[in-house]
Amino acid sequence: MRKILGLLGATMLLASSASAADLLKAPANAFGASSWTGWYIGATAGYGWTNQGIDNTVTSTFCTAGIIGCPASAPALAAAIPPHLSTNPKGFIGGGEIGFNHQAGQFVFGVEADFSGADIKGSDAQAGAAGIAGFPANPSYSPKIA
Repeated sequence: MRKILGLLGATMLLASSASAADLLKAPANAFGASSWTGWYIGATAGYGWTNQGIDNTVTSTFCTAGIIGCPASAPALAAAIPPHLSTNPKGFIGGGEIGFNHQAGQFVFGVEADFSGADIKGSDAQAGAAGIAGFPANPSYSPKIA
C-alpha cells in the first residue's frame, strides 16, 4: 500500500499542465461581425428511382364478401390481370425556397416559403390471360406518383 501511495504522490508532484509559449491567437473575423439578417433563395433538384412494382390483388379488391359481395366476373378478372407489374418508377424531384431572416442579438427570426414536386413515373405492359367486358385485353399500366 505504501508503494502505491508513494507512486501516486510522486506522479502528482511531477505532473504539470502542458504549456506552450508560442501559441497563436485565433485570427479575427476577416468579414467583421456576422449577421443572419437578410433575404435568401435556394433550389433543390434530384432524381428518384426504385425497383419496386405493383402487387395486384384483384380478388381482394373486387371480391370483398363482407362489403359488396363477389361479382361473377371476379375469377376471370383475377386471371386477366397479372399478379405483379414491374413498373420500376423513376424521375425528377425538385423544388425551391425563398425567405427572410432577422437577427436580434443571439436569436434569429424568419419567414420562409417553399415548394417541391416530383415527376416519377413507371409503366409495364403485360398480356392478360383473358378479356373481360369493359377492361382492355392487353392492359398497359402507367401509375404516376405525384
